[in-house]
Amino acid sequence: MKKLILAITILGLASCAYDKDKSGSSPQTKKVNEQNAQIQDDFRPVAGYYSGTLHRANGDEKVDLNLDILGYKDGTNPDGTDRIRFKQSAAYMKVNPVGKPLVNFSVTYVPETGDLTLLNLDAASNIDDVHTIKAKILNGRITGLVKSSTRDIGTLDLRLSANENANPGNGAQEEYNERLRRQYAELVGSYIGCVTPAEGGSVTAAYTVQMNLSLYEDGSDANTTHPRLAGNFHRDYDKLGGLDAALSATYRPDLAPATLNIVGKPNIANNGYVSTFTGTYVEGQFSGNFTSTKKGLEGYIFLKKGKTYPAQCASVTK
Repeated sequence: MKKLILAITILGLASCAYDKDKSGSSPQTKKVNEQNAQIQDDFRPVAGYYSGTLHRANGDEKVDLNLDILGYKDGTNPDGTDRIRFKQSAAYMKVNPVGKPLVNFSVTYVPETGDLTLLNLDAASNIDDVHTIKAKILNGRITGLVKSSTRDIGTLDLRLSANENANPGNGAQEEYNERLRRQYAELVGSYIGCVTPAEGGSVTAAYTVQMNLSLYEDGSDANTTHPRLAGNFHRDYDKLGGLDAALSATYRPDLAPATLNIVGKPNIANNGYVSTFTGTYVEGQFSGNFTSTKKGLEGYIFLKKGKTYPAQCASVTK
């Protein structure tokens, strides 16, 4: 009898302990896991690396689009652990002409219809950049419309080149850097040209100039190097070179026409004078506005790679 009473008591205590056991996933955690599983089931069949063409009115561009599933922290679970949710993600890369990868997209995909919508959350920084992509995915092909915040950019036609488990090559950043190196190399060299008067500008008499551009690797990032354009600018009337300027340049070949913005700082004087050449670059020729911090608009500037002056400098070189 004593043994029976003891056994019943132990079972009762175990039952009470079991009722008080709160281990295991909370309802909120289970719900998040179910949602994550649904996202994976819906998006995994179309996740992958797509390559193809953006057809624009002024010519075609080669672009890549990588669709993937990424996790992000969304608060804390009742048990104190991090709440991790999955989301559909996209990276849009301009291959030729090269452009900086766009990675901050809000992505919506409807598996029943194949409708894919990408919203670039960083598009406000450039009104002519990709803002919205409205497309369809069918049998490994993406077709649709690419829009900026102001206009239609073009139509997209991409095909799956690698599924989600394949590595299409180097990381997106290094691929971008390598493409920049190849396109920057086309600008490297010596240029001759002229600065001419512009309405409202400070230049009253045209003069000839020289410029050289070179490619170097910026090692300020501990993880990798980034290609940069640098150079030197010289006014031919300045025989001693006291007005020479060290240049840094930003090239945007993904725009039509391609733009080249050059900033010059004096090699010798430190008086706050900074010059800026802003214009377009087409087939080895640069034309644009010459402005500075001291004088505002100075004039127009024309440069040509090689040993022949641009046509706009004909009257200056006579």
